[in-house]
Amino acid sequence: MSIARVEEIQVAIESLPYQDYIHLRQWFSKRDWEKWDRQIEADSESGKLDVLIEGTLKGVIIELAQERRDLFFEMILEAIEEIGLANAIREGRQNEFVSEESIMAILERQA
Repeated sequence: MSIARVEEIQVAIESLPYQDYIHLRQWFSKRDWEKWDRQIEADSESGKLDVLIEGTLKGVIIELAQERRDLFFEMILEAIEEIGLANAIREGRQNEFVSEESIMAILERQA
């Protein structure tokens, strides 16, 4: 596209009524964001973002471990508990159902 053509478009845009200008600006913005989203998705699927994400996560984990040990260990413990719970649920789904009454009876005998 020639410079003269671009200048013609600029003049046409500047002469638009305000509402039309706003509509055009919103259209351009939406178009740009959609293009950006497609590029991010393509980069993610191709693995281009993996190194960036990995580096960022490592940095956050290291900083958290160094500066907030208490919070870091709490998060690790919670993650281990969640893994244990998920494994227990998965294992429980493979076994026969036990009623709440049966469990309560066992607990009452142990008390």
